[in-house]
Amino acid sequence: MYLNKRVGVVVPAFNASAHIASVICGMPEIVDVIAFVNDGSTDDTWERASAVRREGLVLLRHAKRRGVGAAMESGYRECLRRDCELIAVMAGDGQMCPDDLESLLAPVASGEVDYAKGNRFLRPDCISEMPLGRRAGNVALSLLSKPVTGYWHVFDSQCGYTVISRHMLAEILKDGIYHGYGVPNDLLTRLGLSGARVKDIPVKAVYRDGHSRMNMRLVPFTISALLLRLWL
Repeated sequence: MYLNKRVGVVVPAFNASAHIASVICGMPEIVDVIAFVNDGSTDDTWERASAVRREGLVLLRHAKRRGVGAAMESGYRECLRRDCELIAVMAGDGQMCPDDLESLLAPVASGEVDYAKGNRFLRPDCISEMPLGRRAGNVALSLLSKPVTGYWHVFDSQCGYTVISRHMLAEILKDGIYHGYGVPNDLLTRLGLSGARVKDIPVKAVYRDGHSRMNMRLVPFTISALLLRLWL
């Protein structure tokens, strides 16, 4: 628990066998529920996660790949069922530092905001840690997201390291969420329509394999199309 509030962490994973065990084992002790969601992995991600013995670990599985947003939604709903009051998202690929979790929890737990999201650009080591292509894509999509979401003070819109309050999560899940890579943009837009208070928190950029897995030839165009639809 954190400040007497029950903490849940959603861990969406697709072919993350190299890192999933360390991600789960590295969860801070303040985490009460870990909702691991295997999104149709074709490697041994499920087997490696299932072998971990960790109190509060819940194993969920999609028979076929449905998308990171769909995996998040499954995990979100599980955390709500288990009475979590603060719900975070930490990807199964090890690109989110567990040491940053408490900083994200703090403003939501105190009631300052409804949604705290990571911003890797607020850290001085971002330039050296984030691959150039990923950095350029994130800057462009972050600028495009501002007029769509209405959050002009928010940057690094593609960062999925977030914490949301139970009340706000229940509100935005009424109609479900986008199932693809653009889910952070979809969530920010829904939060803006709900009048949610959002705050950027500095988080570390982590790329354990030395490169980004995002397909920069495809994903930016997909998300740009989503942003146009959300703006309309």
